[in-house]
Amino acid sequence: MQAKLQAAQADLATKTFDASVAGGAVVATVNGQGQLTGLKLDAEFLKESSEMVASTIVSAVQQAQATATKTSEEQMGALAGPMKGIFG
Repeated sequence: MQAKLQAAQADLATKTFDASVAGGAVVATVNGQGQLTGLKLDAEFLKESSEMVASTIVSAVQQAQATATKTSEEQMGALAGPMKGIFG
């Protein structure tokens, strides 16, 4: 069981998750642990107010992290399937 858990964690570490907001003006990429690994910004979008740009970047990062978290929980939950009754 522990080997399967470690393998799943290693697999997640290699995956990336993207979130695109503002019509693709901001694309955030995070890894399976939810760490930001990439950020793409449209040059025209950067002409907007700094508050709007910052807010949109935060939104993109949060969405990408939420996707990574959901995927991680699903994968780990699938491994824990039969064990759920014991621990929870």
